[in-house]
Amino acid sequence: MVKKILVAYDGSEGSKIAITKAAEVAAKFGAEVTLLTVGGPLMGAGLNAQKAPHMNEQEYERVADEGIALLAQFQVAAQKQFRWVDPADLILQEAETGGYDLIVMGHRGVTNSIRREAGMLGSVAIKVLNRAHCSVLVARPENLEGGDSQEDSNPPPGK
Repeated sequence: MVKKILVAYDGSEGSKIAITKAAEVAAKFGAEVTLLTVGGPLMGAGLNAQKAPHMNEQEYERVADEGIALLAQFQVAAQKQFRWVDPADLILQEAETGGYDLIVMGHRGVTNSIRREAGMLGSVAIKVLNRAHCSVLVARPENLEGGDSQEDSNPPPGK
């Protein structure tokens, strides 16, 4: 049974879908929800991290408020938290120290075009999936190439 849900939210389309999924699970189990917005260096940006666009803390606060409002549309009250650190590390740390049963996050697919075209997860999702102490639900946009929604309409050759 799921009692505590941690939703990683960054304002992307994938994280908006994650909010919908988290709300469904919260409603089913009566779970407590915390919305976590994390700012900091982009994972996978490497040497180009200094040139990568970053939002300031006020913009992240606005994104967190947006996520809380989206959850409220599903009648889900949530706490919000914001920290300026590596996203994957904070998600993992908060999930463990907060005693969460489920991490819900979106699939952004922004690491690079090759990974996106292959429908692969980004580095934050991979790190969280590989290191989390609890279950992780990764919500994928239906229109994302390589997603489940396209498997039925475009089966692999020979199937």
